[in-house]
Amino acid sequence: MKKSFLTIVIAFSFSSSIFAQEWHDSLNTATNAKYLSAAEKAVIFEINKVRTNPQKYAKLIKKEGKNYQGIYLKREGRDPFATIDGVAGLNECISYLKKIKPMGVLRPDENLFKAAEVHAKDLSNTGQTGHKGSDGSNTIDRIKQFSSEEYHSYNESISFRENDAFYIVLQLLIDDGVPSRIHRENMTKNTYTKCGVSNKSHPEYKNTCVIIYTQ
Repeated sequence: MKKSFLTIVIAFSFSSSIFAQEWHDSLNTATNAKYLSAAEKAVIFEINKVRTNPQKYAKLIKKEGKNYQGIYLKREGRDPFATIDGVAGLNECISYLKKIKPMGVLRPDENLFKAAEVHAKDLSNTGQTGHKGSDGSNTIDRIKQFSSEEYHSYNESISFRENDAFYIVLQLLIDDGVPSRIHRENMTKNTYTKCGVSNKSHPEYKNTCVIIYTQ
């Protein structure tokens, strides 16, 4: 991952309790996945909220708009953070969510979790960023370490610094400064059915969350 891209995706953590709404328990598909931490389960739950009711989620994240001051994002108790797109990025994301159709939930897959965990641990140990492992591995190499299943489609998204599920998901949804909005596309691709999520500490950016999606 290039340094310029990294600066795009980094934001600050803040309690998401102010955004709390009622969501059906069926969206919490990872609740019985004992190999996942509470934080990792929460990320899957949050992604499923986006996927199953994008219009409702669009209304939820609209509240974030008040935290923008020009290109700076300032959340309570935090110094301003420079973004690339400013509030326009948030507004574009809201517009996108309003237009797309609801889709199915993602279900946790232990082999995908292990693949995500390998990379999250690697990033945690080396302080590096990006999708290439310190051993030269890429996403599919890591998946194949743990699964012989043929995946027709897969992708990997990585968040840095955020340690709250809401803000991890929001960061990847907005995809500030990334013209392709590939991380948003990964999260809302209706053919994806499985995921692996791993949260680890990061020596420079405090936290990293690796998410692998597959059909």
